[in-house]
Amino acid sequence: MAFEEIAGIAEAEAKAKRIAAEAEAEAKRMLAEAENAGRADVEEAVKKAEAEIVQMKKAAQSEADAAVQEIYSASENKKAVLRAKAESRCKKAAELVTERIVNG
Repeated sequence: MAFEEIAGIAEAEAKAKRIAAEAEAEAKRMLAEAENAGRADVEEAVKKAEAEIVQMKKAAQSEADAAVQEIYSASENKKAVLRAKAESRCKKAAELVTERIVNG
């Protein structure tokens, strides 16, 4: 083998090693970019989910407040009806007591 052939083989081996190293470095860079992009996507999804949770909590609280107000109104109406019945009965009872006292 001639010296030039050996030098050519050595040069080709060095070039192949350099290309392999560059490819490995590029693969690592691409992997790091993909991981960073994935993290960013996850962070964005978490923020979006947290915002949706806040909105859902607000909506649930609003519905709960409306239900409480409805129950309160219904209770007030029932209370007014019961009070009116009680006052009517008290008036009738007072009339009955007065009538029995007067009539003996």
